[in-house]
Amino acid sequence: IGEKIRLIGEISSSMLKLLAGAYSAESMSSANASLFQVRMLGDTRAHLITTVRNIQ
Repeated sequence: IGEKIRLIGEISSSMLKLLAGAYSAESMSSANASLFQVRMLGDTRAHLITTVRNIQ
């Protein structure tokens, strides 16, 4: 179980880095863009959780 948790942590942090890189590349001036970013992160997190459940 510890190994799975560590793996999930690595996947999450690398995904967050990718997302952060994508967002910093374009200007996040509008509120809509921020909302979209939050929604994307939520979707990514939900997808990760589902993937982990499937692995188990």
